[in-house]
Amino acid sequence: MKRRWLLWLLFGVVPTAFVPTLLGQATMTTIRTNGPTSARINLVYLAEGYTTVQLPQFLVDVTNTMNKLLTIPPWSSYSNYFNVFAISVASVQSGSDHYTPTTNLVNTYFNSTFDSYGTQRLLTIPPNDRDGNYNDGYGKVVALLQQFVPEYDVAGLIVNDTVYGGSGGQYLLASVNSASGEIANHEIGHTFAKLGDEYSTAYPGYPDVEEPNTTTNATRGVKWNDWILPATLVPTPDVSSNYTVEGVFEGAHYHATGWYRPKHDCKMRTLGVAYCEVCAQELVLSYYNALRPIQAKSPAATNFFFGGPGTMAAFNIAILKPPTNSLAVQWFTNGVAVGFATTTNFAITAAQLAPGTTNEVKVVVHDATGYVRTDPTSKLWQTNIWRQFVMGAPAITNPRWTGTNFTLAVASVAGFNYVLEFKNTLTDPSWTAIQTNPGTGGSVALTNTGPVGSNRFYHVRVQP
Repeated sequence: MKRRWLLWLLFGVVPTAFVPTLLGQATMTTIRTNGPTSARINLVYLAEGYTTVQLPQFLVDVTNTMNKLLTIPPWSSYSNYFNVFAISVASVQSGSDHYTPTTNLVNTYFNSTFDSYGTQRLLTIPPNDRDGNYNDGYGKVVALLQQFVPEYDVAGLIVNDTVYGGSGGQYLLASVNSASGEIANHEIGHTFAKLGDEYSTAYPGYPDVEEPNTTTNATRGVKWNDWILPATLVPTPDVSSNYTVEGVFEGAHYHATGWYRPKHDCKMRTLGVAYCEVCAQELVLSYYNALRPIQAKSPAATNFFFGGPGTMAAFNIAILKPPTNSLAVQWFTNGVAVGFATTTNFAITAAQLAPGTTNEVKVVVHDATGYVRTDPTSKLWQTNIWRQFVMGAPAITNPRWTGTNFTLAVASVAGFNYVLEFKNTLTDPSWTAIQTNPGTGGSVALTNTGPVGSNRFYHVRVQP
């Protein structure tokens, strides 16, 4: 698992003597859908400690958990990026294991337990300090996810126990305590964006590894410096006049000194408050790490052929726009931005491109959200490029009559076909094909055989 040392709010476990019994087939319910699983961020919640008759309540609890998450920033600003699913699986008994203040062990499907690693409200599943068997906990989660939602992005367990507790790591856990919604919102910060705890209380043995919102660097070179105003002192005194600003505040990562956080308070420090700007930024970056804003493109091929000067090509992209802001779109031809080409559709003629060479049409999509100031790997940007070879007018040589036959030659490019066409008057609505020869890279001969009228007009069309 990604994180064994966890919060003051976490996971659950059960001893090996109480291996849960499968009571029936697991089922999946779609709670929220915004698109195909291949093109959305998929949140999956699994039932732990719900008996068969309690499983309808699990669906209610999942819906409440989802609503408490997707209605707070920055999640609310990207709510259409998410699908939400519930996997219902029954336990023999309800609740979770407890060891304090008294021991109370129950038979549940994922062997969840409070009191993990010496912390009463640390709720985990195996492998942990109570049960080291992966197959008693994590293994079952993996099997159900692979069965129902193999394209999941975040998975968590809702534990049917009213005692305050939870955890975040490879999977998040939250009990159904009255604060469970906020517990889940805190824990998903760990699971989805790898955010760290900003607590100052000591947790001996906790790994001293920095997260996006914790650091030992108390200088202007701190990784979130783009959020710090020039007038803000660094390190930042934790006084009321600084409560609303980003800075470098001492006390984080289970250390009272020597470790720093971005703001006086944050959801990663205190339940019921908002994510600070740095944590919100990391969450938004994680959204775009899981999906891309360009959902579809046309043409599907990235390399194709442009015919004669009058040929037109149409390009189109489908983008996933957040509900509260637009995505910026810009089209380019051969590296130059096209003025006013800022919609999802773009058209261009071959005459606008260089003939006899390969040209490039590019579209760049960018989420210019105010949630993000630092995007070192350009997660909020996506580019798609089409390359097309534009044929110039074929050079015709040696046109002549030989009896009733008209012949000519054209300089060809290998890989293209050369079609001799005619019309009897220039007002005729269409051309009639006579002969097609493949290009060889050299001269290609084309011939019109048979009788002709008093007038006939010829041209050569090039096609792939």
